[in-house]
Amino acid sequence: MWETLLSLFVSMLIGGFIGWITNLLAVKALFHPHKNYRILGFDYQGLLPKRRGELANNLGNMVEGELINIPELIKKVKPEDVNPFIDKMVDDHRGNIQQAIFDYINNYLKSIKVPLINIDVSKYVSTNTLVTKTTDKVVELLREKAKQAVPTVLTKAGNEVIKHISVHDIVKEKVDKMDLDKLEQMVNRIAEREMKMIEYLGGVLGVLVGAIQWLIQHFIIS
Repeated sequence: MWETLLSLFVSMLIGGFIGWITNLLAVKALFHPHKNYRILGFDYQGLLPKRRGELANNLGNMVEGELINIPELIKKVKPEDVNPFIDKMVDDHRGNIQQAIFDYINNYLKSIKVPLINIDVSKYVSTNTLVTKTTDKVVELLREKAKQAVPTVLTKAGNEVIKHISVHDIVKEKVDKMDLDKLEQMVNRIAEREMKMIEYLGGVLGVLVGAIQWLIQHFIIS
């Protein structure tokens, strides 16, 4: 009785170990070995290192075709999303705008030659509200015109970007240049639990196969 149970246990243990180690090697074979080795006339290399170029190309096609592409990205940008940037940009350059207006008015007044009148033009312009009011008006017009032009600019910019930028090419280049160890770490971070489950499942199936094999040997063949 004990010998029979021990025989069953050993058969299940061996089957479980073989199933677990087989799936473990299969998972490892996705990335290892990185280099191609020729063993007994057969080339042996990890699946991803061997087919990285094909993977990169297919991944680029999938991302651009099914997930992300430039036209969709451009459409996601709304004019109201750009308006705060326009306001900030104009405000950041207000000082330069005001200085440019001051210099223009100052130089223009200096160029006017009025006989018998001696005016300190620089002092007049700098202390007068003319420059400030003109700056306010120019800044207001810049904001208004820039915001009105945003939809047209986005459309034209999108059309130009499409000609020069390809999501497929970006993804393919990234995958092609990515270090294989880094790629393996990235995959493990995403699917580490699933990888472990594959290994454990191999062990469980191995145990069942071992038990079935034992039953066949002891009750059918015998």
